[in-house]
Amino acid sequence: MAPANIAELIGFKSQAAHHWDYHPLVGLSSLCFLPSASAFWAVWLCLLRTIEPPYPRQLLAQLLLYPVLGLLFTIVVFASPCADCFFIRRGHRSWYGRVDIRIASGSLIVCICSFALRASLPETAVLVSITFMAFIYSGASASFEQWVFRHSLWHVIAGAVTTYGAFRKMPAGDVIAGQVLPYFLVTLGIYAFLTSATLALFSQLSLDRQAELWRRGAEYADWRAVDPEPAEDKLIGGK
Repeated sequence: MAPANIAELIGFKSQAAHHWDYHPLVGLSSLCFLPSASAFWAVWLCLLRTIEPPYPRQLLAQLLLYPVLGLLFTIVVFASPCADCFFIRRGHRSWYGRVDIRIASGSLIVCICSFALRASLPETAVLVSITFMAFIYSGASASFEQWVFRHSLWHVIAGAVTTYGAFRKMPAGDVIAGQVLPYFLVTLGIYAFLTSATLALFSQLSLDRQAELWRRGAEYADWRAVDPEPAEDKLIGGK
């Protein structure tokens, strides 16, 4: 059986696995994490270019956390479409899905820690609640169409919340507030160019070549059942 995500570990019974399947919208919505990665890199680069060492003690933790989050959300942009689109199988979680669970969960935990060091506890709790409720909403999907909409919405909300968290109460914000936007636009532009180039190159491949690339990726998918089928499905299938 496939390992559970955080919501399942605390007792939430997700129904989404019985309905999820391939849909390009879910894969494209994973790109909503690109602004998150860009925002963390932008603030970090702006800090390095603007503030001279030795750095204040309260700044050192963020100088470590921001690039870590930039890297983690970059990985999420690759892991999420593999898990939720390219190698998804109804009722199963692939190796890519298991990696996505760990990376996405770790990214959100580190993001919460970074934000909690800069903002108030109530504001941190509100952002965590919004993100968690969006994930629960996706997990409660009762049909394929619901899952496509809700999981895409989860990507949009999680991307928006983490991008907000990168810019809200930035470390040394009084110094870099008016300077960080160009860094953000440049980093986001680089990500957009690389993503567009990758999609363009893939679209130029023949269907046979695309299928061959999928088969190579599927060799590592190692699909595992998420949980037993619901009782009513078993009765319908074979009594």
